[in-house]
Amino acid sequence: MPAERCRPGGARRGDPVRDQADGPSRATSPGSDAVDFDRLIRVTIVAALKRVGKEMKFLIDGASEGSTANAKLVHLLVRAHALARRLGEIPSSTLEDVGAQEGMGAPYAARLMRLNYLGPDIVVAILNGRQPAGLSARKLMADTRLPLEWFEQRKALGFDSNCRPIPRCCISI
Repeated sequence: MPAERCRPGGARRGDPVRDQADGPSRATSPGSDAVDFDRLIRVTIVAALKRVGKEMKFLIDGASEGSTANAKLVHLLVRAHALARRLGEIPSSTLEDVGAQEGMGAPYAARLMRLNYLGPDIVVAILNGRQPAGLSARKLMADTRLPLEWFEQRKALGFDSNCRPIPRCCISI
């Protein structure tokens, strides 16, 4: 960033602020040491802000989606598998009974149960934090007509259509 852009009048919070005592090519940032603008390199990237649920995400073009797992998405997957496990432990139980034991209504339990049928590559992507930026817990639970075919699920949830599924030999459930 050139030195002439770091004037206090046009600066925003966190921007370097010119320090007159340091001379024409030096500036300071709040809470940091002086910056030598003669040695700075300007980097330009293609990026966009995108609303995801209640938050905004800063998306950099070409960067991998996410680096840490979305805790809310992981929590939904864990609850779905726990619900299915409890249903399997007591074969005579109904989804309504098990849902009530888990503190949820039957409609929510039914929507949660269908997450057990997500494609394994989708589950792995969510657990690794590589889900599309637009995929939120609310979107995952709101889609009541999620297809059973894994390729169609990837398209519906916004995963790359060129994404190759995990080979059957590598899937263990």
